[in-house]
Amino acid sequence: MGRADSDSQRELWVADLSTGKSERLVSGYQISSYDVSGSGSEALLAVRPAQGMSQIWLASLDRRSPPVRIVFDGEDSPFFGADDQILFRKSDGKANYLLRMNRDGSGRAKVVPHSILNVMSVSPDGLWIAALVPVNDAQATFAEMAIPALGGAPKRICSGYCIAQWAPDMRHFYLTSRNGQPGERVTLPVPAGKSLPDLPASSIGSIDKGMALSGDLGVEHSEFAPSPNPSVYAYVKTAMHRNLFRVPVP
Repeated sequence: MGRADSDSQRELWVADLSTGKSERLVSGYQISSYDVSGSGSEALLAVRPAQGMSQIWLASLDRRSPPVRIVFDGEDSPFFGADDQILFRKSDGKANYLLRMNRDGSGRAKVVPHSILNVMSVSPDGLWIAALVPVNDAQATFAEMAIPALGGAPKRICSGYCIAQWAPDMRHFYLTSRNGQPGERVTLPVPAGKSLPDLPASSIGSIDKGMALSGDLGVEHSEFAPSPNPSVYAYVKTAMHRNLFRVPVP
C-alpha cells in the first residue's frame, strides 16, 4: 500500500491483515508507482530520487534481501509481464514508449513502435497491457488500448480517458471514468480461457455506453484494488486533519 508522510513523500508499506501490523518496505525514496507479482512475493517500484532521473527497483516483500535497482535512466510505470519480463514506460524526451526488458535490465525492446501516454495496468497473465494512446480519428484524440505484450494488433477499449484493470483471477475486467465517481464503473466478465472481455468491434465508446454492457457495477468507491470476488476489494480512504490556532491580535 502507498502512504504519504508529513512532507508528502509517497512510501510503500506492507500490511499484515491478520495482525493489523504494517511496515515500510523501502525507506528514503519517493515511490511514484508499484506493481506486485502474481505470487505476492515481489514488487516493482518506480522510484523518484531527490536528485537525478526516475528509477525502477525490484524488492522482495518478505525483506529477506535488500531491494535491487534495475535501471535508472528515467524509466517508470513498471509491471510484471509474461515470460519473466518487466514492462515499463520510457521517454525519449519528446514522447513516451512502452518497453520490455529482462529482470536484470538487459534485452530492452519496444513492445509497439508507436508512442503512448500512460500505462494503466497489465493483465495478471502478462499478455495484455492497458495503455492510454494518442489517436487521431472522429471519436477522440486519445483512447485506452489493450496492447498485446507478445505482438499482434491492439484493441481499443474505450475512446477518451478511462482506467482499465483486471481482477487477480482475470474473471472480471473493470473500467473507470476520469472523475472516478462512485458508480461510474463498468464491470465486464472475461470468458474462460481469454484475457479480455468480449468488447464491441469499435470499443465500448464511453463509460456511459459501457454501463449498458455491465451486469453488475459492484463497486462503490472511486479508487480500488479488486480481488477475485467482485464484492470484496481494497479502496482508498482519504482523511484530512487540520490544526486550529488562537493568535492574539495587537
